[in-house]
Amino acid sequence: MFAALLSQHAIGDVGLYLCFLLGQFLFILKRAASAIRNPVNPIKSRRQFIRANLDVLSIRAALEGLIIYYPWRHIALATILGWFHIDATSGWPSEIIGTGIANGLVAAIGLGYASDSALDGLSQWSKLPAWLSRWMKENIPPVPASLAQTSATDIRAMGQKSSAGIAADKENIPTVKP
Repeated sequence: MFAALLSQHAIGDVGLYLCFLLGQFLFILKRAASAIRNPVNPIKSRRQFIRANLDVLSIRAALEGLIIYYPWRHIALATILGWFHIDATSGWPSEIIGTGIANGLVAAIGLGYASDSALDGLSQWSKLPAWLSRWMKENIPPVPASLAQTSATDIRAMGQKSSAGIAADKENIPTVKP
């Protein structure tokens, strides 16, 4: 019944968007695994990571859907290249320019994974213009630090602090003399 209300193109859009979300979810699982393995992070399970960051992950998924998925599915590559003043008629294979990049299930999964990965990389890129970096920090909340983002020096420093704290506690333990 639901399929009768949608056109064939809309059904294809829904199916490919679900594959796009699956690709994003795969990157979220990768990020959750890094957070679990991080000695500083209090998160102990992937389910806890998703629950704790559902709002951030939803905002990122919506933005990536609008910025990446929609143009990939509905705008010709020649038009997108034209926005950047790139002549798409010279030196490009006509099947890529005419129809756009492949619109298959595997391509949608790969695009979802790549878009989430690219947004992560872009948000941490030091050469990002200051206005764009400021806008991203204000409007796209960061996902908690993962092991890849925690330097070895930070981990050693945390270990030294905890060792020093244990030694200090041992010195302050009152001894009972019989």
